Amino acid sequence: MKKYDVVKLIELNDDLKKKNLRVGLHGVVLSANFDNSVVAFFNDENLGENLTVHVNNMFLKKENVTLPQKIIDILVSKQNKLFANDKTLTTRIFNETDCVELVVEKEEYSKHNIHKGEIGVIASGEMINNKMLVDFTGVDKDGKISGEIISVDVNDLKLKKGQN
Repeated sequence: MKKYDVVKLIELNDDLKKKNLRVGLHGVVLSANFDNSVVAFFNDENLGENLTVHVNNMFLKKENVTLPQKIIDILVSKQNKLFANDKTLTTRIFNETDCVELVVEKEEYSKHNIHKGEIGVIASGEMINNKMLVDFTGVDKDGKISGEIISVDVNDLKLKKGQN
């Protein structure tokens, strides 16, 4: 492996599992030696999230892809941020069409007239930077449609059991 190789994770050990890494996840080598590489993996379940870890090269397969120089330039400019992210990857909590409840009151939701306790439906299974689109539209007793589809932090939601 060498710097900026695109790699795929082909095997896991316990340390990698604890960080929610999965076989098949892709990443970019940030530094490498004979035995190990430092790899920034990009979360395909939460777009915009990455995790940088030390990985034994036996657990990696080099992909037959070359990064364009423009992408390498971006990686170089963000390298300090990439190296600092070594916690765990977020896994998807909700699926499309899950029924959820908003469990907090925040201005970013109330400006759309959406408040704590409101029930919505996950409108898209995609999670981007820990946010998902939630459909809070409904019909009142007079037949008037109200509500909106807004982006909500997944930590501000809870699954409504039995309503999915």
